[in-house]
Amino acid sequence: MQPSRIEHILARAGEELRTLFGPQARVEECVRLEGQASNRIYHRLGLSGAGSPETVILVQLPDDPFASEEASAGSGRQELPFCSVLRFLEGRKLPVPRLYADCAGDGFILQEDLGPTTMFKEMQARPERTEELYSDAIRLLVRFQEATRSDAVEPSACIGYSRRFSAELLRWELDHFAEWGLVAGAGAKLTPAESRLVCEVFDDITRRLLEVPYVLVHRDFQSTNLMLKEGRMVLIDFQDTLMGPPVYDLVSLLRDSYVSLPRPLLERLRHEYYLAARPLLPFTDESAFEACFHLQTLQRKLKDAGRFVFIDRVKGNPAFLRWVEPTLGYVSDAFARLPEYAALRDVLARYLPVLGGGA
Repeated sequence: MQPSRIEHILARAGEELRTLFGPQARVEECVRLEGQASNRIYHRLGLSGAGSPETVILVQLPDDPFASEEASAGSGRQELPFCSVLRFLEGRKLPVPRLYADCAGDGFILQEDLGPTTMFKEMQARPERTEELYSDAIRLLVRFQEATRSDAVEPSACIGYSRRFSAELLRWELDHFAEWGLVAGAGAKLTPAESRLVCEVFDDITRRLLEVPYVLVHRDFQSTNLMLKEGRMVLIDFQDTLMGPPVYDLVSLLRDSYVSLPRPLLERLRHEYYLAARPLLPFTDESAFEACFHLQTLQRKLKDAGRFVFIDRVKGNPAFLRWVEPTLGYVSDAFARLPEYAALRDVLARYLPVLGGGA
């Protein structure tokens, strides 16, 4: 019988580990880890042998490891995007997992095991630490933005600078919501007039976001992608890094679909970020910054709501459906602060009643 793909990968990983840590290195255990919506599969390998770490993470790659699961603008196939971005961020003195081996040609990579504790899990276990952890995350975000300023970095240093939230990508994300969150998820049958209005407003949202000077963004800077190990916060899941609006990562963090922040805390944290990042931001004042935050919330969270339905209908994973309503709650809140889009809100609320609220 031919060995399975994972058996083949484990055999190759064993060879690589012996090269890295000496001939005594052995894989004693392989435990598949709980995944999110990724097409990558993560395994924790327990090792034995003097000089070997106790554990490493084996990332089993999909058949085409260079493809993004979501639409992206720009690409490069010289190196696995995750490894390319990791090397760049490491060079900018940002906290990322150690890369032991890039074996993309054999279908896997080996990286440092950061343990099981994400920011999300820590907040669940110790909710009294929520504000402290968010403040830590904001400091890390500002540090990320300072270290990756495009005017201080050679663009060829990272694949992220060659990719961007183009008009096509921003619209793709909004159309993704229309296709999956509105039509497939809510069963909406838009009239021709409603379809025209949705299209016109989506174009306007896209236009306004494109007018903001771009920075390098992580793209998924949120509580499940911030690991806690030995008192430090470490970035993961950065393979889709690209150029985008400067508030994009802040929206990902403070409008995380998996976490509901009380409004006073949300506003306090947003102000905390503004004060720390003000020298890096292109906004004339805090009100302009907040307006862009709400606009980006509208675009990003509409996309997320549609994505969760897509993951259920196309990937057969319904686990994310429970986050659709809270995600649309953020959309409703953004609408309440963007009165110029009241007509769009009225149309969407006919099919998604949760959008009828908001304060």
